[in-house]
Amino acid sequence: MTKYCREAREKSEIGERQVVRLETVQKDLKRFADDRERIQRVDALVKEVKQLVDAGVPVRAAERAKEQGLVATYSGWLAGLESAGLEAFSVADLDETVDGYRQTADARRSAARELSRMTGHWDRH
Repeated sequence: MTKYCREAREKSEIGERQVVRLETVQKDLKRFADDRERIQRVDALVKEVKQLVDAGVPVRAAERAKEQGLVATYSGWLAGLESAGLEAFSVADLDETVDGYRQTADARRSAARELSRMTGHWDRH
């Protein structure tokens, strides 16, 4: 009976150590699974950031910030103007781009020079 009790106690101690080890392994597995999920979320975020960078979003965001500053500046300038003074601009001018406006101005300037040449009032300056 003593032998049986001693063997039972030894097996019980071995079992307790194995249970503790099993609990440690289970905790490690849970931690590893949580880490894996975090890594997958980070990987997805990195891919999303790469797509945004490849699409030029940071550059456009910087340009937008710059343009917002310009709009604020121009709004301040326009705030002091009377509305009657703004009537000098046609509605067509408001819809035109800067490049389009420059092209139109260049064409009108060329036409005016040609007309001056034809009428003899052309000044070479």
